[in-house]
Amino acid sequence: MEYILKNENICIKFNSLGAEMVSIIHNKKERLWQNDNGSWSGHAPVLFPICGKIQVKIDNVIYPLLQHGFARRCEFVLLNKENNKISFILKDNKDTFKLFPYHFELIISYELIDNSIKISYIVKNNDDTKMYYSVGSHTSFSLDSKIDNYLIEFEYEEELINEINDRTPLLTGEKILLSKNGILDLSTNYIDDAKTLIFRNLKSKKATLIKKDGTILASIEFHDFPYILFWHPKDANMICMEPWHNILDSKETIDLNFKDKDGIIALDKNESKELKEIITYY
Repeated sequence: MEYILKNENICIKFNSLGAEMVSIIHNKKERLWQNDNGSWSGHAPVLFPICGKIQVKIDNVIYPLLQHGFARRCEFVLLNKENNKISFILKDNKDTFKLFPYHFELIISYELIDNSIKISYIVKNNDDTKMYYSVGSHTSFSLDSKIDNYLIEFEYEEELINEINDRTPLLTGEKILLSKNGILDLSTNYIDDAKTLIFRNLKSKKATLIKKDGTILASIEFHDFPYILFWHPKDANMICMEPWHNILDSKETIDLNFKDKDGIIALDKNESKELKEIITYY
């Protein structure tokens, strides 16, 4: 089912499948990728209970979680809708339990504030034991021209060190310095076609998408997330800016227990945790 949320500046269309934003019109212009060249059918999927593709081993059982988890393939229920805010909820069921052996609630809320979208991810553990999970986003940003014409400017001047992954995908352990001043040139030399850029524990918690002629398109604030990733399918006029709480496996970490992997969150019985991000359009 589709839902609409709007104010004077932004109109968002949601699909209850995945509680995903599928269209964002800002100042009469579409801001989400609409699969213009057939390279990627997503728009802004929610990633839960994992981000990326990692091996999930719990109590010596390996669970068959697909890349980015199952939330994006699940039907959410509308929890609440107000003039400027909408919330969706997903609860565990027999199908999710086969993939993720916990009883949980996942509430995703979107709030419009002027030219910004405040996104909240609340996870509650309804199980009798400690629960482990991660959450993240995969929001696309549509561009007017080729990605080489754009850059990302972080809020602080700092070194941007990319953690390289292969096509498995696994972290290789290799790292490359892409910037010394917090400005990332979106060159297809190192981002095109599955070459995801991965940055860990930056001082900056805000990244701004800018055209090289000086036009500011959008920004994303990710204070609650230790990782920020950037992904671009080949020949697509778009970029995904993705706050994640966990990160990909490496050869050294792939066989670790799920709870011991980098960025995995632990919740005690009846405990809940909220993570937030803010997207602003200009």
